[in-house]
Amino acid sequence: MIRQKRAFTFIELMFVVVIIGILATLVTTTVTRQMTIVRRNTTATGIRTISAALQTFERDHGRFPTNQEGLGALLEDKRANRAGYLNEPHLPRDGWGTRFLYKAPGENRVFFDLWSAGPDRKDGTGDEVTNWSEGPEVGFPGDGENRRD
Repeated sequence: MIRQKRAFTFIELMFVVVIIGILATLVTTTVTRQMTIVRRNTTATGIRTISAALQTFERDHGRFPTNQEGLGALLEDKRANRAGYLNEPHLPRDGWGTRFLYKAPGENRVFFDLWSAGPDRKDGTGDEVTNWSEGPEVGFPGDGENRRD
C-alpha cells in the first residue's frame, strides 16, 4: 500500500500569508495610533508640569522668567539657594523628544506661551500642543489663574 504525502497547496499557503498580512497591518495601525495618543498626553502633562513651575517662579519672584532666561530659570532658584522649581535636574522634553518652546509675555491670552512643536517638530504647522489650546488631549486644563481676560 502506497501512502500519499499530504501537503498544503499553493493557494492554501497564500491564504495564510494574506491573513497574517492583514493581522500585521491591523496591529501596526493600532499601535501607531496609541503611540500618537501617548506622546500627545505626555506632552500635555509636561506643559502642565512646567506651567505649575512657572507659576511658582512668578509667585516667588513677582514675574515670569524673561525670554532670555527661558525655561532654564526653573532649574535653579538662586534667591532661595535651592535646587529649582522642577523635581528634575533638567527640563522635561515633549513626547517627541524635543524641547518645549516658551515666550513671555504670551500672545495667546495667557501670561506666557508654552508649547511643543508637535509630531513634525516644526513650529507653526498647526500640530502644536500648547498651553492656550482648548481640548481634551492638549492645552493647559482650565486654570483660570494663568489667563488674561
